[in-house]
Amino acid sequence: MDRYLRVLSLLLISGLVSCGGGGGGKSAGGQPPSSLTPANSSSTASAISSTPSSLSSVTSSPESLSSIPNSSVAAGVLSSASSSVLSSSSVSDISSSNSSALAAREVIVQAEDYNRYFDSTPANEGGSYRTDAVDIEPVSDVGGGYNVGWGTPGEWLEYEVDLLPGTYTISTRVASAITGSYSLSMDGVTLVSNVGITTAGWHSWATQRPATVIISTAGVHTFRFAIASGGVNINWIKFTPNTGSSSSASSISNTVTLPYSKINPHLLFGFERTGLWTASNTSVQLSSNRTQGDYALSLTNITTTKITSAAINSFKNWGAQMGMDIYLENAAVGTLAIEASVPSRNIHNLRLSTIDLADIPLKKFTGITAAIPQALQDLEGEYTDLAFSLVISSASVISNLTLDNIRFVPAISPVQDKVEIEVKGNTDILYVIVNDVVREVWRSGQLRRSKLSPPVNGKLDISALFWKGANSVKVIGINGKNRNPIDVQLWVNGQSIFSKYCAEYDYEPQCLADNPEGIRHRYYLTVNTPNLPEPQKLEVAPTVDAQWGANLYINDMYIPGSMPATVFLPVGSYKVGLGKYRDEHLNYQGNFFEQDVDLRNGNALVNFAGLQPLGVQNTVKIAILPIKYALYSNTNLTGVLQQSELAGYLKQLEMTYNIWTKPFSYGLQQWDMSVLPMVENVTLRTNSNQDFSPEAFLSDAGLQQLRAQYQIIIFAFSVYNQNGARIDGAGGAGAWAGNGFISMNNATQWPNTPNAPHPVFTHEILHVYEQYQRDIYGFYNGLEGLHGAEEQGYLETSPIGELYWLGWYKDFMRNTVGENHTARLGIQPGVIPAEQDLFIGTFETTRYGLGFLH
Repeated sequence: MDRYLRVLSLLLISGLVSCGGGGGGKSAGGQPPSSLTPANSSSTASAISSTPSSLSSVTSSPESLSSIPNSSVAAGVLSSASSSVLSSSSVSDISSSNSSALAAREVIVQAEDYNRYFDSTPANEGGSYRTDAVDIEPVSDVGGGYNVGWGTPGEWLEYEVDLLPGTYTISTRVASAITGSYSLSMDGVTLVSNVGITTAGWHSWATQRPATVIISTAGVHTFRFAIASGGVNINWIKFTPNTGSSSSASSISNTVTLPYSKINPHLLFGFERTGLWTASNTSVQLSSNRTQGDYALSLTNITTTKITSAAINSFKNWGAQMGMDIYLENAAVGTLAIEASVPSRNIHNLRLSTIDLADIPLKKFTGITAAIPQALQDLEGEYTDLAFSLVISSASVISNLTLDNIRFVPAISPVQDKVEIEVKGNTDILYVIVNDVVREVWRSGQLRRSKLSPPVNGKLDISALFWKGANSVKVIGINGKNRNPIDVQLWVNGQSIFSKYCAEYDYEPQCLADNPEGIRHRYYLTVNTPNLPEPQKLEVAPTVDAQWGANLYINDMYIPGSMPATVFLPVGSYKVGLGKYRDEHLNYQGNFFEQDVDLRNGNALVNFAGLQPLGVQNTVKIAILPIKYALYSNTNLTGVLQQSELAGYLKQLEMTYNIWTKPFSYGLQQWDMSVLPMVENVTLRTNSNQDFSPEAFLSDAGLQQLRAQYQIIIFAFSVYNQNGARIDGAGGAGAWAGNGFISMNNATQWPNTPNAPHPVFTHEILHVYEQYQRDIYGFYNGLEGLHGAEEQGYLETSPIGELYWLGWYKDFMRNTVGENHTARLGIQPGVIPAEQDLFIGTFETTRYGLGFLH
């Protein structure tokens, strides 16, 4: 930060700067990828030779400096996006035996189309093109598009680049208003380090040619652009075949030779194209019935067949197991064998595994695995004749057999990273959110609704929340109300990496915050765990049309974003839910779909199309208890409730459920509503505030058993006398809720609209929900809970709040209300903040039911 401030001060003095953004670059076209990809680079180093030479650059016309990068630096957040490969030829060309005869072509890599990254700040500072942490903005360079800006030392971008054999000059299109530098590497081999760059501004672009690479065989390579010092903006990287012109390798750059390409299997070998496989006795076809990618490979009406892959080049990162998903349409008696051959190494039809077809469940994808023999894992050097075969032998006709999601699973390291946390009992509310996809919650030091094993000596093992490489972690301490304690410590492999302690009402400087309620402490951490399993990819297929929206939930945690979605998760099993909704006033609709997904054996695709919604999962029993007489102590006058009013009460309650609560809960919850007999032998004694003790009244009336029969009891009474006149001093229309009891007088009812839903019913019943969500499930309901609509950006007069606060209520029931750490009591932003720290509401109560509070 100091660096940028010093430069900014000097430039302001010289009159060169006007305030603005931070960088620029050109897009390859289309929409940005939406998936979140963890940043892991595990390339095999190759022998290299390097010849230093001079660095030349071609600089564009100078531009006046219009911006300085944003210098705010928070702890790192890691994730990424695209699974695309930037290519100079098709994959089928690469895997063919004569691919080396093809002429090398120029490949341009747009900076914003990275496959993996590390960024030191949690948000996209430029706010453009993609929604992860990389800072992207529109570019001012020739050709338009986008660039990656706000680059700081330690940040990097990785790209999968498909190159044919040849010698390539690497060009970069970069800019820096200060002295910055960057380094380039490919497949883990350093091409050049500390390439300096200074231009007339962050949007004044220069083309540099810092390195040349010699590719011996066709393949997909991992290219990394890393910022070494200062600040650098990047527009594009270009790989230009060297044709022997004046821009020869020896005259312009470092030259590095990669003697052969050891290809990542998943990049070249899969079931996405029929051209990669041949079959005996049948033909292979593409199928949209799949678990990942765009297609699967399908075989129809077969008994005995052998399908064999095209010959491909040397592998790297074999792993310990090969896996794939198989779909079997009908029962079969026979076997499926997996074999591998490398004739040049005298390996022929090496059997990896044999699977009994009778053990494969029908009409669903099932993961199968085969151990990779050490003979294959130990192969070194270059070879171009590796092929895999699947040998199918069945005694009866198999009408359809579909294959997808081929994968290579690395061996589990004998040394596992261990992440532990200790949360002391005086901690109010604590959320730990890892990679924005998994969370754990503590209230008063107690872990809530968790699948993790109990703590040992106070330490809880949370390694299951993490994956291999860098993990972004949010530690969020919340002051429930009138408290501010937090006492938490985090360890990795026995070493403390984070510790925070603030006692209740602690006014030490490190504990002070200006918010007595809400998010009081917020810390972003990057936790590196290189010895944990790689993350697995979960794809959720689109299931809604333009008239419907959808919310994604993983283990009941709302995951923001649009559909279709791609999410990376740690190895494990998950409950994946999809809340489908259509929000039209008085025509709300909602359904919920759910599937159990196992990511312990590879990636998975969830397609909810054709599935039936869950239907009612829990029932809330609600009773209206009418009370004939209500004596107001401040007036000594008695209100009298009429029997004729009760039908209207019940009808409004039913309409509230059918029109609002049922669709807001995705149809998961049902209200069982009834009106109890009128209580006439006991008078309700209250005052103008309509205060009374529900427990005492039930005891006096001999109705204590109702507390165990109904989860919500609505006390209905009157503020009108026997003649229907309003009692002065009896108070106005009012209602309150607590401990499963609701008080509601008949001035609150809408007597002229008995067939309409009633927002007061919705509000008071949601108060019971939020109390259960907080006290039983243990979650945070947000700043001021149900009364915090305005502080969260929901105003009744705005489209967000909708009529009668319905926009707030439906989002609150679905846990899609996002709270930002800047939310403060009494401050009404009027719009929902763009950045959310966590999402709050009563979804667990909606999904799993309301118990008894009284």
